Amino acid sequence: WGYDESQLDEDRHPTKDEIDKALPSNPVYLQHTSGHMGVANSKALTAMGIDADSEAPEGGNIARVKGSSEPNGLVQETAMYPFVRKMLEVLEPNQAEFFEQTQDYYAQHGVTTAQDGSTTRDAIKFFQSQADAGKLKIDLVSLAGVSDLDENLADKDFVWKTYQNGFKVQGTKIIADGSPQGKTAYFSQPYLTPVPD
Repeated sequence: WGYDESQLDEDRHPTKDEIDKALPSNPVYLQHTSGHMGVANSKALTAMGIDADSEAPEGGNIARVKGSSEPNGLVQETAMYPFVRKMLEVLEPNQAEFFEQTQDYYAQHGVTTAQDGSTTRDAIKFFQSQADAGKLKIDLVSLAGVSDLDENLADKDFVWKTYQNGFKVQGTKIIADGSPQGKTAYFSQPYLTPVPD
């Protein structure tokens, strides 16, 4: 989690071939720091059913090897959703341990409040259970995912804008397009730096 191509010596996203070379035995997905894209190796692309014949989903992009239709590993916006869902499923059994480690990291660096965006209903329940058990070391503010908006509004037990033991759901995150950091957001003028893929 958290690579930034602008901070890499190559000044570009890694490719599936490079990840294959370093980690040939397992499906691998590297999440971009923006949270709006990532790079998968060949095994992960195959596991998610992405190949040269795959069309990019509406609102997303499957980047290709230059001059071909072969995916190069980069999946952006809605094309990354299956990878993130799978990643969360794999990590879920260790969620409490990772949650504590993440809080420790933030606290050690002086961060006293963190924010989680597009938070699912299950994640909100998990965060609140951790807060109710006294396991929050920092405050946590969530923005619920817009896909759950109707269900959240209909839920009489759903609490908005009120801290409960250091956790609150402040509102709902609505994504209109992409990420300026990931260069997937719409701008009325071209980006100042080249935007491949």
